[in-house]
Amino acid sequence: MYTIVDPDYGPNNKPWTESDLEKLRATGIKVLAYLNIGFTKEWREYWNWTEYYHPEWLYWIEHPKWPREYFVAYWHPSAWELDQ
Repeated sequence: MYTIVDPDYGPNNKPWTESDLEKLRATGIKVLAYLNIGFTKEWREYWNWTEYYHPEWLYWIEHPKWPREYFVAYWHPSAWELDQ
């Protein structure tokens, strides 16, 4: 059996810990994580940008149906740099 988790929303709506994941795995469940590479969201823990200061791979275009979510050019070379 598999389960898909959002890394930011584990037990009690807090990020998953290694201990949380180990408990699931101990029951025989295989854990997969959901990661949307096409958008970034203002409410995610990693968000630290503004309209005037953001990486070039972040298009400052808000998704019309999902407020505070912005398109990401995941294919842009700078999106894969680790020291941003």
